[in-house]
Amino acid sequence: MYGVRNERVSDVLRIEDGLKRPYLDFYRSLDISPVHQDISDLARHYRRRESLYRFLGIPRSAVRGADVIEFGPGSGLNALYTASLRPASYTLVDANGRGIADMRALFAQHDVVEGIAIVESLVEELPVTSSYDLVLAEGLIVIQTDPAAFAQRIAQFAKPGGIVVLTCSDAVSVFAEAGRRLIAGRVAPADMDLDRRMSILRSLFTPHLTTLAAMSRPIDDWILDNIIQPFGDGKLFSMSDAIEGLEADFDVYGSSPRFLTDWRWYKEVANVERGFNELARRNYGESVLNLLDHRFVHERQPAAFGQALLAHCQVFYELMLQLETGSDVWREINVCLVEIADVVLPVAPETCESIQSLREFLFAARPDTCQLEAFAPFFGRGLQYMSFVRRAEDGDTCLVH
Repeated sequence: MYGVRNERVSDVLRIEDGLKRPYLDFYRSLDISPVHQDISDLARHYRRRESLYRFLGIPRSAVRGADVIEFGPGSGLNALYTASLRPASYTLVDANGRGIADMRALFAQHDVVEGIAIVESLVEELPVTSSYDLVLAEGLIVIQTDPAAFAQRIAQFAKPGGIVVLTCSDAVSVFAEAGRRLIAGRVAPADMDLDRRMSILRSLFTPHLTTLAAMSRPIDDWILDNIIQPFGDGKLFSMSDAIEGLEADFDVYGSSPRFLTDWRWYKEVANVERGFNELARRNYGESVLNLLDHRFVHERQPAAFGQALLAHCQVFYELMLQLETGSDVWREINVCLVEIADVVLPVAPETCESIQSLREFLFAARPDTCQLEAFAPFFGRGLQYMSFVRRAEDGDTCLVH
């Protein structure tokens, strides 16, 4: 199969102390890999991925001839682009058998470089026996029970000067999706037959998703992964969390969306502690509002504003989790939505209108989808990408290639 070799590290999913593994258990229970992309126009798909890599500071030359490892590649559609850049080696690590089967079938249909290795393993069980120039973990860390530790485990695979790419979400960026989970709970509760739930939610959310001009994911996959999948005890993993979790050995390098601004003269950035992480943390705090609603780009806000918005949205997210596990917290949700709308109104009135639309639907005696007209196009910048460079022993962060 085009030089692809298959390895198996662990055949058995081990659930310790009764805790379920995020993503994996849900995917296995339904024998799915709901992470597909529309690649009918492969050149367009490759341009999307190239744009992402540019935001992250990864040109083609940084991948060609490099040793690359990717955790959680799913069905391998995004991996096609990385493989097309001709890395010296490319290891793909996943524990979902359905995704691996899809990936093998996909690679059989396309010209894939020699040296690809598909490893069936849990992240926690893969020994750190090699180090890599590029380490990728996309859509994998958020909702883990300990995202920071999970990210640190993945980052161990980077060699000094190597790049690690992680994805993040915070309570602001997923606020709109959390609202949709509450909507789904009202119209298609979890005790309903899955096919019936999917039919209802497909009809309800298709008009919402079609407002996203660049949407490339099948609607059913989006519903399964974002609305129906239980989040359990999973935790969010913000860009600030990522910086804090990796800053002992890594410096921030790039991001998508690109929010990092550094007006320092490069000759001033010569100390061992060069402040990349602290600057990124400050940039993030001033830019949080822009994660709430993808339709708008606002001026940077004071850090105190971002902290208040994050705090209110975090309460909302936790109330959503409590509701999904059987707690009656509707009153608290109502209060929280009013508070978030009040915070947002002075600087983002259109977004406030969308929040009020959500509240009207959730607390109507007889909810009507017409009440969601202002909410339908409201999506956050739900998933953010960050790249980090591992420092060498002398503190240098120069790239390997």
